[in-house]
Amino acid sequence: MECIGNDSTTTIRLCSYYKSSLFSTTSSILVTQQSSQSSTHLSLSAIDEINYKTDLLIIMQFITTIGALFTLAAAASAEAVSWDANYDDANRAMTSVSCSDGVNSLITKHGWQTQGAVPGFPNIGGAVDIAGWNSASCGQCFKVTYNGKSIHIVGIDRAGAGINMSKAAMNTLTNGNAEQFGRVDATIERVGSDQCGLTASKRTIEFNA
Repeated sequence: MECIGNDSTTTIRLCSYYKSSLFSTTSSILVTQQSSQSSTHLSLSAIDEINYKTDLLIIMQFITTIGALFTLAAAASAEAVSWDANYDDANRAMTSVSCSDGVNSLITKHGWQTQGAVPGFPNIGGAVDIAGWNSASCGQCFKVTYNGKSIHIVGIDRAGAGINMSKAAMNTLTNGNAEQFGRVDATIERVGSDQCGLTASKRTIEFNA
């Protein structure tokens, strides 16, 4: 058998037997070419699979990014902000609000007996985050922004929606328009307690003689 063009890169060998017919030689060439095309097809399939996985990864990263953006947008979306003059009373007992006693509440954690004892008073109020008595969200600090003006509110009570703050705080937020506006849509952010001037919880330890 005589072979011409033994090239490992093309895997095509033109072989013919001495004294063989043209048909036989052509057949050998065709068979070899078909084998080469099959190898090429397998290589292309592998490339396609890599491209598919790469595209899938890009799509997943895109979806993750979009999801994060939607989460941020939701966290900073406008919520209802209203006022209640009961939160303006510095002498009002903390037992009048949801965050009174209980392990998560403000008398137990900080020793505040009246609303006036809350740091930042009268920037206090109810919040939708506080579901009711002894809520884990008692004392949460909220940053409320309206028309570029921001104030911080300490959550001490429950609210049906958004934030229900003192009239004084509402006037600060709306440049003296609490009574005129009554209710506004503002951006509410949950921030660190230090931004409301809160310190670490007080703990009382009793020793038996």
